[in-house]
Amino acid sequence: PPPWRPLGASAYAQLAALFASDDSQVPWPELVVSLSPASRPSAEQAVALLRAAAAVARRTDLLEAPTAGADADADVDAEKVKPAPLLLTREQYDSLSFWFEGAETGASVDGESTVNLKSLLFSMLAIQGTLDVQRLLLYFCDDAAKAFAVSGFCSGGLLSLEQLYATLHRDAPAAPPLQAPAHADAMSREVLARLWEELKLDDAQRVSHSMVAQHPLGANLLAACRAYTRKDAYGLVASLHEQANKALKI
Repeated sequence: PPPWRPLGASAYAQLAALFASDDSQVPWPELVVSLSPASRPSAEQAVALLRAAAAVARRTDLLEAPTAGADADADVDAEKVKPAPLLLTREQYDSLSFWFEGAETGASVDGESTVNLKSLLFSMLAIQGTLDVQRLLLYFCDDAAKAFAVSGFCSGGLLSLEQLYATLHRDAPAAPPLQAPAHADAMSREVLARLWEELKLDDAQRVSHSMVAQHPLGANLLAACRAYTRKDAYGLVASLHEQANKALKI
């Protein structure tokens, strides 16, 4: 955006730090979503969109799954629900109604309209002509509870150990060239296994967000994950300009 162009290297470093993961890489899909004028969906809106996407894609395996979870459902067998990527073609994707369409269409931030946002997202994020709509919605999650709802939408918001690991490591490459040692990862599978043990669950059982958040180790895991916190890049830029203006007056 034009207001960003006069900013210097230090300011750009601060902007990158909002989004950078521990390895100093900026997840560009989150950057695009954060800079867009679209509002963030509620958990209910996200799940409704995913169910609509499953219907369009004729994924009856996902539609037959539970739609709402509770702590008492933690004994759902992880082997009975095997989520696969919910991939949509452009035609299927265009047939969906997103929460930011309709009443909010035309809203803008720095002149950028939501009118073409839906099309832009597909163009930027589709791989070989299809888009993983579940992964897309994870980039719109601004708190961990929503991420649980999205990742576990076909199991009532309950996540297996592997699903929780994947959700916490949303921005990790599918096949990292060099795997970091477990002790260097505060959200490693070993730490998750310890959480399962302390919750007295076996490997085939699932957890809800409230189960994880209410456990000390689980709360630490969620705190260590920066992926699902709102990043106010525009607010930071405004603050940097204000600081620069004050410096010029001195």
